[in-house]
Amino acid sequence: MTLAIVGTGLVSPVGFTPQQHVFFSAAGLPAPSPSPFVDAQDKRVDVRYCRHIGAKVPLSERLFLMAKRAVKDALDPLRQLGFLTPREGEKPDVTDLTLSLAVCTRAPSDLFSARSADDLARALASDCGASLASKTHGEAGVFSTLRDAESLAVKSASSILCVVAVDSFVDLNVLAYHLTHPPSPWARDPLPFSEGAAALALMTPPGARRAGSQVIASIVKSAVSKSVSADDNDEPPDGTALGKVFRETAQGEAVGAVFGQSMVDDFRSQEWNFASARNAEMFGPACTFSGAEDYVGRMGAAAGVANVVWGVSTLRHHLPVTPADTKAHFSWAISPDGLRGGAWVRLGAS
Repeated sequence: MTLAIVGTGLVSPVGFTPQQHVFFSAAGLPAPSPSPFVDAQDKRVDVRYCRHIGAKVPLSERLFLMAKRAVKDALDPLRQLGFLTPREGEKPDVTDLTLSLAVCTRAPSDLFSARSADDLARALASDCGASLASKTHGEAGVFSTLRDAESLAVKSASSILCVVAVDSFVDLNVLAYHLTHPPSPWARDPLPFSEGAAALALMTPPGARRAGSQVIASIVKSAVSKSVSADDNDEPPDGTALGKVFRETAQGEAVGAVFGQSMVDDFRSQEWNFASARNAEMFGPACTFSGAEDYVGRMGAAAGVANVVWGVSTLRHHLPVTPADTKAHFSWAISPDGLRGGAWVRLGAS
C-alpha cells in the first residue's frame, strides 16, 4: 500500500532537523570535528557525536534522547493541527488519531542486549503516548516495517504509524569492538563512526486528507531480500538481492536520485555497483547517487530511515545536487546480517 509521509525527523552530530542536514551539506559546511577518543597508541579515532548530548552519556540514554527528538519532530505537524494532544479538560473525539510506534535498533549482541532494545522501545512508546507496533533491527530492518505497515498499524484513516530508527557508535565498548575487528587492510577506509536517529510519521492517503495534513512525500512501495553475503563472512556481494529489491519497488519510471550506502564501505559499495549495473536502464540520464552517511558518518541501524528522510528533504527543497524536475527517488540500506531493503519514494501525494 502507498504510505503518506506527513512528518519527518533527523538528528545527528550534523544537525537537529532534516532541513539543517541537507542545507549544511549542500552549502559545503565542514563535518563536525572528531571527538577526543584515542586508541591504545594514542592515535585519534574519528568519531562524531551529538554535542548537545556529549560523549560521556551511556549508550542506552543517548539512543533514547536522539530518538525522542526525531519522533517529536516527525509528529509535530500533526500536533500543530490539534491531533495527538487532548485539549485541556476534554477527551479526544472520534477524529483524533491512533498512534503506533515502530522502533529499529542495532541487532541484540554483547554490546547491546535484547533487554536494552526492549527497554528503549517501551520508553519511546511511553514518551510519545503510542502503542508499540513492532521492533526490528539493522539498517534494512525498517523496510520490512514499511512493507508490512498496513498489517502493523496503518489500517484506517484514523491511524498513524511513527517509524523511528536509532543507533550510535559513541560508546567505549562499541568502539573497542570495531577497533579490534578492523576491515581488511586492502579495503578502503570506511566512513567515520557517528550516530543518529531518523523518524517518519505515516498515514494512509485518505487519513492524511481527513486530518488536513500536508503530504510531504509518499512511500509507493518497499521491499526486502536476504543474501548470503554479509558483514561477518567473505561471501562476495553480487548485487542480486539488492537488484531484486530495486526491481520490486520500481514504478515504471526512470529514477532521478538514489540515496543509499554506496560510500559506507567496500561491501555495500560493491553490492550497489553490481545491482545498479544490472539495472542501468532504470536510471534517468541525470540520476544522482548519494546518502546521509556520506556527510554524517556511519549511522548504523539509523541509516535506512535516514536515507529516506535525507532524500525527501533534498528533493523537496530543490537542492542543486539533484535535477530540478526530480520527483521520485530510491532509498536503500543493507543490514550486517545480509538483509537488503529499499523503498520507492515520490514527492507529494501519490
